[in-house]
Formats: sequence, structure tokens, C-alpha cells
Amino acid sequence: MTRKIVFTFLFILISFIPTSAQEKLLDSINKLIELSVNENETLESRLKYALKSSELANSIQSDSAVLLANSNLSLMYFYTVAYDKYTGINKSNIELAQKLDDSSAVTIAASNLGSFYRFTEQNDSSYYYYSKALKFYQNHEISEGKATALLFLADIQQIEKLYVGAEETAVKSILILNRLPKTQRTLNKLWNAYNLMGIVSRELGNYPKSIEYFEKSNDYAMLVDEGFINQVYSINNKAWVYRKMGDFEKSIELYESLIPLRSKYEEEDPTFYPTIIDNIADAQLESGNYDFDSVKNKFQEAYTIAQKMDNDILKMNVAIDLSKLYLEKNLYDSVNKYANEALKIAASVSANEVKQEAFLILSEINENEKGKYYLREHIRLTDSLQGVDRNVRNKFARRK
Repeated sequence: MTRKIVFTFLFILISFIPTSAQEKLLDSINKLIELSVNENETLESRLKYALKSSELANSIQSDSAVLLANSNLSLMYFYTVAYDKYTGINKSNIELAQKLDDSSAVTIAASNLGSFYRFTEQNDSSYYYYSKALKFYQNHEISEGKATALLFLADIQQIEKLYVGAEETAVKSILILNRLPKTQRTLNKLWNAYNLMGIVSRELGNYPKSIEYFEKSNDYAMLVDEGFINQVYSINNKAWVYRKMGDFEKSIELYESLIPLRSKYEEEDPTFYPTIIDNIADAQLESGNYDFDSVKNKFQEAYTIAQKMDNDILKMNVAIDLSKLYLEKNLYDSVNKYANEALKIAASVSANEVKQEAFLILSEINENEKGKYYLREHIRLTDSLQGVDRNVRNKFARRK
């Protein structure tokens, strides 16, 4: 699922009038907020208006006015890339909203933080704030905000390999989204939700259901005006399921159907074409029925593109696949070259599954102590990751 910051802002002008003096100040605060959201103003001016509105709200010692002004100010901090201030003021807004027993404001500020931490891949913090937001929605509430919080919570659970929980949470999101008006935004979220369900079902080994979900996600992608990129992602994901099922012919057919569409997705995602080339070659290699030179050429094409793009993640994935190809032919110098390259990149980006695979491959081609060292590292990392998985499950279970 593509990660984007999704923030929410409730814009309601202050409407209480305790005294004549306060009435003038409240009117000024309202006007400053209106100016700060005027897109015809410069960002610098809009930030100044928002800061001034917050200053005035604090001067009249009205918690409701402060909450409104600071909710607006958080938006301006986001727009001006003042992310430390953005997170800080949203945390303050949560405390103040709870003091005022304003559940709506709590869900807004908590969802802002959940979205920000999800975007920055701080999954623990993101999970915490989305969970907090959900506690302040009504049990039977049907709203896009609640559906979004559930969807992104499910995404985090999937990333952390909490597949059963992710499935349950995603279903709750879908049930709400299906009862909302079908706007471009909700249709896109339905694509996200069904794509996520497809991934979860694949990881749980329910391959027929996974294919069904990916086909459903593709249906929704076709309804979105700019949903073409999501359509090809759904097809790619479905091809991966057929690989897992051992139906390599169908998998390769789906992958190859994406090649002629390159000009349509290249600008939006230039990594997708080399990824598809790599996937085709990898599927052919896995099938055991392949032409060595043909597969090697595909891997090399993907690798060359990754080098030109200076994309380490793509280069790492192709390098580990090349090492597996050369291992099949006992070409150990090439195996050593590409496995070590994959290992080096994996260590720098914390790609532990690739590290595991690289250690195992290197243990097979090295003798004596060096081979034993790589095997020990493979076993150590495997044990460590199993411990991490257990700790993650326990940690997130405690936060429910």
C-alpha cells in the first residue's frame, strides 16, 4: 500500500460570545483562521495568520478557542514542513480535546499523528495513535475517518505480520466504506482495502481467496479516475499468488501482459518495469523450465536499470535473484559477487529476509570456517527474527 500523509482538519468558527471585549477578539480569531486557509495567500502569510490566531486564543484563556486555533495551526505546520511542530501541537491538541471531552477533535489529532508516523514508517507510534483515535469514534459510527483509521491500522498489522488481526481490521474498514457514498476517495480506499486483503490471504496461504481479493481490488481501481497504476499493481500481485501456487505459466502470462503497458506507468513508477522483468525471470527460474541465457538477460536488464536509477532496493532484489541463478550453474564467482552485494545493501536498509537468503547462499559456496560462519549467521538471524515476531505480536496485543 502506498504511504501518504492523510490529515484531517475540522473547520468550525468559534461561536460563543461571553463579553463584548471577548466578542471582538473571537471575531479577530475567526478572521485570522479564514485568512490562514485562503490559498490565494502565500504560505508564509498563512502561517503568520495561524500563529496570530493561536496567540489571541491563548490570550482570552478559552480552551475551545485554543483548540480550534491550534488545530488550524497544525495544518499550517504541515504545509510548511515544520514536522516537529506539527507532531508537537497535535499531541497538545489531543490532551486539550480530552480535557474538553471533545471526541471529534481527539480523533482528528490522533489520526493526524497516526498518518504522519505511518508515512515516516514509525509503525509502533502510528499504531498507537490510530488505536487511540478509534477509541473515540462511536461504536456504530459510519464515517470515512473511522474507515481510514481502520484501514491504515490493518496496513500496519500486515507489515508487522499480524495477518489474522489485519484481516479482521480490514473487513471492518470495508464494511464502513461500502456504506459511504462512492466518491473517488472512498473508491480508492476500497482498492487499498481489497488489495490489503489479497496480501493477507496470500500470506495466510489462502491463495484462491487472495486471487479473488486482487480481482476485486482491480475492479475498484478501474473506477478511479487515476487508478491505472493501481490496476497494474493488482495484476502484479495476482501473478505473485499464481507463483506461490506453482502455476508458473499463468504467473508469467500475467507479468508479461504488463510489459506493453510500460509507457503508461513508467512516469509514475519507473521502478515497476524492471520489477516486472525481474519477476518474470524469477518465475521462470523457479519453474525449473527455463533457458539460462534468456533468464540471465532479463535479470541483467533489470539490474542495469536499477544501477542507472541508483535504486538500492531494486538492485538488492535483482542481485539476490542473480546469485540464485548462478548457483544453479555452480558459477561461484558470480554467486559470490551478487550475494555479497545483496547482503551489503540489505544490511544498510535492514532488509532481514534478503540477509537471511544471502547468508544461506554464501554458506553453500564457501567451505570450512567461512561457510560455517555464513551458516551460523543465517541461523542466528532466523532465530532473532522469530523472537522479534513474537515480541511484536505481544506488544501489539497489549495495545488493543
